[in-house]
Amino acid sequence: VWTVRQHEAHRPAWLVRLGLFLYDHLGGRKRLPATRMLNLRTAPEGAPIKDAFKRGFEYSDCWVDDARLVVINALDAAQRGAKVLTRTACTAARRENGLWVVEMHDGGTGVKTMVRARALINAAGPWVNDVVNRVAGQNSRRNVRLVKGSHIV
Repeated sequence: VWTVRQHEAHRPAWLVRLGLFLYDHLGGRKRLPATRMLNLRTAPEGAPIKDAFKRGFEYSDCWVDDARLVVINALDAAQRGAKVLTRTACTAARRENGLWVVEMHDGGTGVKTMVRARALINAAGPWVNDVVNRVAGQNSRRNVRLVKGSHIV
């Protein structure tokens, strides 16, 4: 159950509900129950929750071992022809003649290499802005806003 505080500094309940609706429908869930909005004063789930909370949302999610998921994705990519480089940092990237020229540094061996690519994907998670600024030497037109996830089980 995710409780919703009634305070102007927090996201309004309708926005949380919209986000959870999208979460339910874009995820292609078939086995997990859909999100429910709860009146915490009348629903049994609200019994142990403080009276300051009037509404809440019940939603289902799954757990994954994120480190194992990364390994499985890397193995799958390698089987499909990708070259997987571990302990390797992208130190610079620039556009040249319609391609990306990417400089990399292998932290294990100290070897520096350069590759050319048609596409460059920044998968740095919460550090995407840092990578754009530091590696590509550009200011990102879009900033990533970090959001803290909260879960009550």
